[in-house]
Amino acid sequence: MPSHLQVTATKPRTQYRADGVRRDFLFPFAIFAEADLEVYVDSEQLHSGYDISGVGSTNGGAVTFAAAPKAGAAVTLRRRLLVQRTTDFQESGPFRARVLNDELDYLTAAVQQLEAEIERTLRLAPADIDATVVLPGSTERAGRVLAFDGAGNVTLAAAGGSSDGPAGLQTLDDIPEGVAAKRYMAEDKAKLDAIEPGAQVNPPPVSLQEKALASEPAPRIFSPRDLVDMVVIHAPVHQDAVTSVHGRSGAVAAQPGDYTAEQITETAARVVMTADERAKLLSIAAGAEVNPAAVSAAEKAAGGEITALRSFSPRDIAELIAAIAPASVLRIDGGTATTIFAVPAA
Repeated sequence: MPSHLQVTATKPRTQYRADGVRRDFLFPFAIFAEADLEVYVDSEQLHSGYDISGVGSTNGGAVTFAAAPKAGAAVTLRRRLLVQRTTDFQESGPFRARVLNDELDYLTAAVQQLEAEIERTLRLAPADIDATVVLPGSTERAGRVLAFDGAGNVTLAAAGGSSDGPAGLQTLDDIPEGVAAKRYMAEDKAKLDAIEPGAQVNPPPVSLQEKALASEPAPRIFSPRDLVDMVVIHAPVHQDAVTSVHGRSGAVAAQPGDYTAEQITETAARVVMTADERAKLLSIAAGAEVNPAAVSAAEKAAGGEITALRSFSPRDIAELIAAIAPASVLRIDGGTATTIFAVPAA
């Protein structure tokens, strides 16, 4: 160990945030041996995968990792000495300054280590009044939480929130809000319950630049004025602009003859009615019905069983009479002759 090593007033702990590329991390405090330096990546203490330089140097040294720690990881380097004394000055023996300096350096570093540990503990502020901060016994505090009474002394509270002390934690109202953590209020819950599942944040209003460029693909909300602006900016301008309608300019109003049926193209389902078709339609009496269908041979052969209306020719009636009249000779009262009705041959 060099005789000039000095233990300066540098805290024996330093911490970095890794970027995924950097492999060298400096420590600005002296160490007496490699074993005096603890290396952590996040909460894991490493014992290999790195090299240490600067052992015995007053200004410290560096830790070089074989592989760069992952981006965002916390790299912590701290001096951790084994507090013990392994040397002794012999009575009436040689008194070497180097050995004494080494002992004093080690003791100073051990005191710095203790100071660093105390600074990271829960303790009273220098100007605070004295208070009892000794923890109750393990049996007494088991399953309970720490609290502070009205005098600022350590006390216990039930895990559910009730307190044994006069000023213990009773409800969430007794817990101060933090910077990031806030109390969830009743009105907050009501507002959250009113939001439909899957609801999304409304798109932002369209900006002047977005209206002018018309290239933004993300949704935006528009006012009627915004829509008018978009029409004015982006409506196509034709070189052959219409200057008149049917020979009239200004505020043009439709007049008879502007449009006629001859200018309309027919479709398969819609056609234009002619004058003759209109005359034919007008000749049909109101309430007119379609003529009954002509009686069929089967219906005539069925005799009088068919009740639906049918149209008959004289021939149809003669055939129907022949089908339903008796086959014997029909005599006519008062007549002197016998008349026989027979269906003429077709």
